[in-house]
Amino acid sequence: MSSIVDGLDLSPFGDDYWNGCEAQGRFPEEFWRHVSERRVPGLILSRESGGLGMGLRELCEAVMGIVSSGAGIGVYPLISNNLAGKVIESFGKDRHREFLRGLAEGRYLCGLAVTEEQAGSDPSGIGARARRSGSGYVIEGRKFLVANLIRATHYLVLCRTSEPEGGRWWKGLTLFLLDKSSPGVEFAVRPSLSMGHLPVGELVLKGCTVGEEDVIGEPGAGWVALSRALVADRIAYGAVGAGIAELALSRAIRWASSRRAFGRPIGANQGVQLPLAAISAKLSALKAYVLQVAERFDRGESVEVDAMAAKYLGAEVAMESVSTAMRVFAGHGFLKGTTVERLVREVWVLMAGPVTQEIALAYIAHRGLGLPSTL
Repeated sequence: MSSIVDGLDLSPFGDDYWNGCEAQGRFPEEFWRHVSERRVPGLILSRESGGLGMGLRELCEAVMGIVSSGAGIGVYPLISNNLAGKVIESFGKDRHREFLRGLAEGRYLCGLAVTEEQAGSDPSGIGARARRSGSGYVIEGRKFLVANLIRATHYLVLCRTSEPEGGRWWKGLTLFLLDKSSPGVEFAVRPSLSMGHLPVGELVLKGCTVGEEDVIGEPGAGWVALSRALVADRIAYGAVGAGIAELALSRAIRWASSRRAFGRPIGANQGVQLPLAAISAKLSALKAYVLQVAERFDRGESVEVDAMAAKYLGAEVAMESVSTAMRVFAGHGFLKGTTVERLVREVWVLMAGPVTQEIALAYIAHRGLGLPSTL
């Protein structure tokens, strides 16, 4: 486990805490303050930016440890702050230095607003527009499934500022850092299967004015600024999958050891033992793979295919582990307010995002295996 997690006292934030936050639709403020005091929201930011100066491998280790301690998908704000911060640190301006310090200290929380209702796994269909107006831009459009929607203080928003050049859809997309308090910013929560404590929904931008200084990277080159962070995001999702798989497995083992039927623990039956053992083996391989890919990312290697594979495998192993845990718990796992019931809903976040499992496989087939593109 990461030394970062070893230094965190996560005992106040166990299953009851996270189940309660999710059931009540309450942002985990106590947890956020706890990790912010240790600057974990800026774990991969440089010390000059107020962060801890670590790499993606350390972030993935921390994510696995926090998720498996009970947080589940509740870890997402830590991931988004770190990755948004890295984009701004790499492509922002000197004026953003204080903002980065605020991200690292948890005073700011940044949401990512890229997806649109008609532009999910295919960002070429992004329709939000930012037009020049004086020394800045005016943004019109709607962003969909924006995480950290309510609690965020800022958003990274990807908009089209000019038409694509030569069929290259990524040309003409510009990335903006948007303050939630800006005029013209509205939001609408969309009820969802899970993440009641981290509501998702639509960010509605109506005549929203931003300055030239709010452009991250170069105008028209927002995808360049964002693309490497999206690779890191897929690796981090693999870490979340490993953490969820471990959380479900540990709770299933505990239940199988204590629950008795027909005069013995149910874990004495091979029908219970063998599926749990198989998940344990797959989980060990997944964790090693995710950390290896993250380490290669930190060295600057091109890991796009492996990052997609990490995301795919993380979701698959998590789904298998959660489904097996539900079988072990049987009716007890079916009850609202239990960890397994929450994970049954949360695991679908991994199956659907940041890209679907099918898109992930299509990408691996084309970019990794050299087969004709289906996208």
